[in-house]
Amino acid sequence: MSKQRPVAPPPPPPEGYRPHRRRGGRIFARLLIRLLLLLIVVAALALGWNYYKEQNFKGIIDHDTGLTDTVVKEKLQELGQLVTYSFEYSGVREVKDSLQISNWNIPGTTHTIQIKYNGTIKVGYEVPDIKVSVDNDTKTIYVELPEAKVTDNYIDMDNLSYAEQNNVFNPISGDEPTQELDKIMSEELEKAENAGIYELAEGNAKKLISGLFEAFDGYTVKFR
Repeated sequence: MSKQRPVAPPPPPPEGYRPHRRRGGRIFARLLIRLLLLLIVVAALALGWNYYKEQNFKGIIDHDTGLTDTVVKEKLQELGQLVTYSFEYSGVREVKDSLQISNWNIPGTTHTIQIKYNGTIKVGYEVPDIKVSVDNDTKTIYVELPEAKVTDNYIDMDNLSYAEQNNVFNPISGDEPTQELDKIMSEELEKAENAGIYELAEGNAKKLISGLFEAFDGYTVKFR
């Protein structure tokens, strides 16, 4: 019978070698650590937001009596004068004027004024005219808007282009250009009103006030 030769032991693994299963365990551990860190960050942000609300809106809502009309009105005062829509206009106006006899223009007496203009009409509300009331049972803030009105209508005088051709027999009067500008503003306002500026101003006001009152957590805004 022949003798069996002894089997040599396997060579040792190279330095730094780790079995595959341990490497997979390390990856899982890293993912777990990252997930825990993410949860910590989210929790910290939530705590920070709650602290911010407590500091900035502290005392706004009394847990016993609820939100008061006075507090809502004070919040509304932050808006100042409420301009909620602007209408831009521009154009060229040429005016010719002649002396007349029985509605007949006398030749050689015509003078001309030409005005190139840009203007703005602003529409909005006076904040003290806006009525607010609070129903704490239904957690509703009621807002009653007055009719929107024109708060300004002006022509940009810095960019006004003005030219005239005077006539010795029919000179341009000193207030004639001013009167023409007044006519332009009146006519442009009529155009703006036909374009629905008051309705547009009301829609924007409702969006703005609703956004402002989002500070009152849990309350709904309704317009009357």
